[in-house]
Amino acid sequence: HAIVHSDTDRALRDLQAMQTTANAFDWDMFLVGELVNIALRSIYYESIQRSLYADVWSTEQLEQLMEQVGQPLPLAQSWNASIESEKAMALSYVSGSQPPQPIGLLLSAESKLDLMRKYAEIQSLSGVPLGRLSRKAAELERTWESERSGIGVDTLSSTILPAVFGYANAFERWERNRRLVLTSLAVKRFQAANNRWPAHLLELTQVGLSPEDWTLPGIGSLGYAIEPDGKTACVWAVGDKDSDVAGQCPDYAGDKLKDVQYYLTVIK
Repeated sequence: HAIVHSDTDRALRDLQAMQTTANAFDWDMFLVGELVNIALRSIYYESIQRSLYADVWSTEQLEQLMEQVGQPLPLAQSWNASIESEKAMALSYVSGSQPPQPIGLLLSAESKLDLMRKYAEIQSLSGVPLGRLSRKAAELERTWESERSGIGVDTLSSTILPAVFGYANAFERWERNRRLVLTSLAVKRFQAANNRWPAHLLELTQVGLSPEDWTLPGIGSLGYAIEPDGKTACVWAVGDKDSDVAGQCPDYAGDKLKDVQYYLTVIK
C-alpha cells in the first residue's frame, strides 16, 4: 500500500519492521526457529524486489536497504547452534525414565549411539560451503539409507532426525535470495547515480559490491539484462527446478510473472 502511494518513508519503516520480526526468530537454536526466520526473511526480500518495479526509492533509501541486506548468512554458527539444540532435545526425549511410546520400544543402546552419531554427522556439514551444502546433505541421507542394519536403529533415527536435505536447501535458498536482492538494489543505486543502467554487473563495484555479492554459491553469476526499451533492467537467479542461471531474462509477461517473481527482480 505504501509503495503504491509512493509513501517511501512508511514503506521503509514497514520493511524494517519485517526485518525486526524475522530477527525475533533468529535465536541460533532450534531448527523450527531457523526455518521461521528464513521464511520471514523471504517475505522481506520479496517485498523489496516488488518495490524496485515501482521506482520510488531515493538514493539514501537505496543505500539503507543495501546496508540492511548486506550481511552474509552466518552458516556455520546458525547450523551448529540449531543442530546442537535439536540433538539436546532428542537426547532428553529418549533418555527420560518413561520415554513416550512407541519411542520407548526402540531405545536399545545401539539405537541411541546410532542417533548421536548421525547428529554428529549432521553437525559436520557446518563446514561445507554454501553451494555444496544441499548436495552433501543429500549424500548423507543416501548413506544412511544404504547402511540400514536393523529396524530398531533405523526407525528411531527416522522418527527423530530432521530432514537434513530440506534444511540445507532452505539455507542455500536464503543466501541466493539475499544476493539477488542486494544485487538488484545495487543496479538501481548505480542507475540513480549515473542516469544509466550498468552495462554489466562488474560496474557494481562502483557502488560497493564485489563479484562475490552477485555470484550464487556453487552455481555462478546472477543473470542481468537491460530490456530493449531501455527503461527496465532484470536480475535473476535460478528457479527451483534449475541447476544453472538462464542465459536470458525469464519471461514475466502477464500471468507468467507469478511463476518467476521469486527468483526474478524487474527494476524500473
